[in-house]
Amino acid sequence: MMRVLIFLALAGCLRAQGIDWAKVDAETLKHFSALIQLNSSESEKLLVNYIKGLLDKQGIESKIFTMENFVDPAILQPNLVARIRGNGKKWNHGPFSAHRDGSHIYGRGTLDDKDNLAAAMLSMVLLKRQKAALDGDVIFMAEAPVRTDGKLRFVSIETTEKLPLTVRLVASGTAGHGLVPLRSNAVVHIAKAVGKAADWTPPIRMNDTTRTNLERLATVSTPEKRERHNGLFDPEKSDVIQEYLAVNEPFLNSILRNSISPNIIKAGFRRNVIPSEAEATLDIRVLPDEDIPKFLDMLRSVINDPAVKVVRDMSYVRPGAAPSSLNNEAFRTIEAMAKKHYPGVPTLPLMQTGANGYVFPEGQ
Repeated sequence: MMRVLIFLALAGCLRAQGIDWAKVDAETLKHFSALIQLNSSESEKLLVNYIKGLLDKQGIESKIFTMENFVDPAILQPNLVARIRGNGKKWNHGPFSAHRDGSHIYGRGTLDDKDNLAAAMLSMVLLKRQKAALDGDVIFMAEAPVRTDGKLRFVSIETTEKLPLTVRLVASGTAGHGLVPLRSNAVVHIAKAVGKAADWTPPIRMNDTTRTNLERLATVSTPEKRERHNGLFDPEKSDVIQEYLAVNEPFLNSILRNSISPNIIKAGFRRNVIPSEAEATLDIRVLPDEDIPKFLDMLRSVINDPAVKVVRDMSYVRPGAAPSSLNNEAFRTIEAMAKKHYPGVPTLPLMQTGANGYVFPEGQ
């Protein structure tokens, strides 16, 4: 999708420039063939050097950045960033100007998340203004940034994120009338399966991001929290602390392991009819490099019921990858900028429990 947008933008910019496209086609084929002839199976260095050489000849500013391979940190992979500088007209509005130009409003937060804030705020106003008859309370909550006594506690840099995994538990049983209860009742089996899945605590498994996050978070926490954060690394204290986090700090508990949240249950259609099937949907977020088939086998073992199938929803699948290294140029650069703008505030690498970007159906 991104490549399509880039080419569409390019076509729009060059449409009126009198481009000899037949010549461009030949030039493209020449470079395409040259790139193929470069053996990049071991390293992308030859490719990056070729690209930089071409850009340099055209007077295009570029720079090569290296980062560690997530499988083998000893391997340094080259990455290239090129820039053709514009005249600055697109950025002539201040970050807090709210300048309106036609149908566009410019400013920080216009897309994330002050647009939603304004919509929710005005929804409350309209409900009150129209004296809407409400059968229940409507609650509007505006959450604040992570600050203590008005001071920024830390700056987060997302280096990885958990993968969304949707799983359906499908229980099968014998249909019948409710006046004769059956041990094979699918509703009973699905209820027990959901309970087992929810009660299961997958093993704790930290990576460089979550380990460093906890270590640095401890330095800006209260003594009680500092003791808990550091105690997670102590096998004799860890279990008790994990249970505390599960109840009181669920976000921290979630970054320690794969998480399971049963969110949908479907069963039956009449009060006196035993259904032949019942289904529950689990929202599972696994660690970024998780062996998913192995994890699902563990879940089946936990449920341990031949009447319940564990079915992975393959509608939307994302490939996994190990977390980005904290010892690469990209992280160091962002961290340096954070320290420049927020002196004395620690930088915490973050593993997001959600997932950003698009999720594509498998095979696309």
